[in-house]
Order: sequence, then structure tokens, then C-alpha cells
Amino acid sequence: MKIAILTFSKVNNYGATLQCYALSTILRRLGHEVVLLDYQLPRSKSLNPIYRFHQFVQKILFEKFRNRYLPPFSIPLKSKSDLQKLYPKADLYVVGSDQVWNPTQNYCIEPYFLSFVRQGKRISYAASIGIENLTSKEQRDYKKWLGNYDAISVREESARCLLMKLTGREIAKVADPTFLLELDYWKAMAVKPIQENYILLFTLSYEVSLVEYGKRLAKESGKRLVVLNQEQPEPNHEEYIAVMDAGPQEFLGYIAYADMVITDSFHCTVFSILLGARNFYTYISPWNRRGSRIIELLHTYQLDNHLLDQKLCQSMLQLESNAIDRNTIIQTIIREQTLARHFLLENIQS
Repeated sequence: MKIAILTFSKVNNYGATLQCYALSTILRRLGHEVVLLDYQLPRSKSLNPIYRFHQFVQKILFEKFRNRYLPPFSIPLKSKSDLQKLYPKADLYVVGSDQVWNPTQNYCIEPYFLSFVRQGKRISYAASIGIENLTSKEQRDYKKWLGNYDAISVREESARCLLMKLTGREIAKVADPTFLLELDYWKAMAVKPIQENYILLFTLSYEVSLVEYGKRLAKESGKRLVVLNQEQPEPNHEEYIAVMDAGPQEFLGYIAYADMVITDSFHCTVFSILLGARNFYTYISPWNRRGSRIIELLHTYQLDNHLLDQKLCQSMLQLESNAIDRNTIIQTIIREQTLARHFLLENIQS
């Protein structure tokens, strides 16, 4: 069977790239021909010259990873018109995962509902809305766009409840695609960093309060602070190690070998769980409207107490005293993986 996937496949983002890799890998393992729809999103450029260089280096690293590990891409599809006229024909079209259905994105999300597909089966896998409420117009649009789906699955329980009420049909909740692959598989992908005895800080944007908090934890513990993948106006190498050249596999390695992970990222949290990080905590800033997906993820794995207080008042001693029950996590991963694989098998073969 030929399967076309539409997701955030060509963005230089660790979580987006690795979830795309996971979904395409499991489908290819099942013996299917997979193609990625190269729908190109508008890209912003930083005004910071240091970060512009960082973006250039990252682009090379991500391209190297995509060329080695991802299935072939379609021809570039730069507009809704291109999607309607030039998308490759397939037996099955899959959208997801990641926040493909989040209406607060700064571009049109309609194509991510596969509205351009005229023939072929359509399903979503672990699509995320990212927020808990939709406007009246968004509700009407979503109901229309989902009308021709053969099966719908989402990543969060809040999205499942919202769409069930909206469409009047069964909606499945399945794990992020990264949970489809075995734990040893991810560990083998991780590249061990040269640093040792460090705290990893990974944020999606420059979060000054988290950087200061990371510095404080490093001082309290006597460990080095590694700050990964954020725009740093003035990288201070005396207080932390600024990593500006990590590809997806290095990203996995920094998580796997850290003594502590501090992050505001959903997928950094995911890989802290998958890779068995010694300890980790996730932060949701007061202005973050997309925090429910992190809260639900932590709750699924009985890690509710690994959400940082918004005032960032916990000491390193307090954080370290809150141990992780790895056996419970592994049992939950196996359960979630079984349910997710069942959804895929059932809806690919039917």
C-alpha cells in the first residue's frame, strides 16, 4: 500500500522531525511504501546574527538527518493550489502528529485536514489541537473538514472530548508517534555528548527565568549547565555551556545522559520519559496557552509532581528527592504503545 503522510516534516525542530521519523518508520516496517508531502510552511528569520548562524548550522544537521532516515518527499507543495493539483496519489493519507490542528498557528491549517484529497482513504494519527476550546467558526470548519475521514485519532483527551462532541462520532486517543518505537531503538539513536555531570536546559524560545533558574540549580549542585537550542543574545560560557550545533540524534543524547533535564517542551518531556532520563521537570509559563498537552502527558505517566512551580522556587535538593518510578513508566509505555499500534493496524488494513 502507498501511504502519504502530511505533518511538519521539513521544519528544523527536534520534536517535529523525530515524531515524523517515528510514524514513517513504523509504517515502513509494516511493509508499506511511504512518501512525505512536502508542504512548505512560511519561515521566520531571526535578526540576531549569532542565532542566524545557529539556524544555518541546524539546517545542515537536520537535512543530513532527513536524507539519511526519512522516506522520500513529494515535490515541493508551496500553496493550497499546489496541494490540490500536484499531491502524489496514494491509497491512504495520514495527517499527524504534532499540533497540526492548532488554530492559533500563524498560517492556514485547512490543508492539515487533508481537504485537498479527492480520492483515497483518510485518517489522522495523534493529531493535536493544542488548546482546549474552539471558536464557533472553528467548530464549523473542523466539523466540515473532518466529515470525510475514515478514522480520527488525537493525542490529547481534551481534543478527543472536543471532537467527539463536535462530530458525533468515535474519536480515538493515541500516544505521540515517538511511543510507537521501542525504547532500545531510541537509545541506539542517541549520540552521547562529550559533557558529563550536567543539567540540561532545553526551551522552545529564550526564557530568561528558566535560564536563571538553571544557573541557580547548577550552582547548588556543582554540576555544569548545558543550554541547548535557544536564541541566546549573549551566551555566557562562564555560567553555562551553550550548545548551538546539535542535530536530532545529539538532542536525544543530551537528554539520555543528563543528570537532570529542565524544559518547557512537550517532546523534550516525551524523550525524557522514553530515554529514561535520571530525572526531569517540565515548566509551563503563565502565558502558555498550550500547556494542557504537557499536563495530560505527565498525568498519563503518573508524573504530575514533575511539573515545575511557575515561580520556580524548588531547590535542587527538592527536585532530586522526587524520584521517578521507572517500572511504572515502562508498563505505561507498553500499554500506550499497544493501543497506538492497534489503531494503526486496524485502520490501515480495513
